[in-house]
Amino acid sequence: MTDMDESNAAKQNVGQQPTLTREDIVARREAQIQATKERFVRVLMKQTDMNEEEAKTSLEATNYNVPESVRLYMGIEKRDDKKQLTLNQGIIKEIRDVMDDAASRWRHNQRMQERSQMLRNYQYAMLQQQQQQQNEQCHTIHEETTVVEDASGN
Repeated sequence: MTDMDESNAAKQNVGQQPTLTREDIVARREAQIQATKERFVRVLMKQTDMNEEEAKTSLEATNYNVPESVRLYMGIEKRDDKKQLTLNQGIIKEIRDVMDDAASRWRHNQRMQERSQMLRNYQYAMLQQQQQQQNEQCHTIHEETTVVEDASGN
């Protein structure tokens, strides 16, 4: 390549970002993941008395979930948020659920019946309108034939 060709090629590449290969993208992503993991280790070390190895081991065991690692370190068990119901509460809850479901179905059926009635009313109105138009056309045809008969009868 001559000096002129190199300067033209350099001018064309100015302002353009270099194209990244798949390997470059993967390497960057892996570096980001590694930096995030190291940040999580530092956070866990600040929150607890763990050294770096213990923090890494704990985070790996919890899939790098820092709050879960802190809970395990402090011996806090994860609570069940589900409230235990007494037998009577369970029965009442089931009755309420059944009643709610029945009420929902009834409201849905009512809406469907209203829509169906509106459709029938619309169809009936359209049929009435068509019949009226046909009657008017028949009446006009009858008048025209009467006029023609009167004219031919004279």
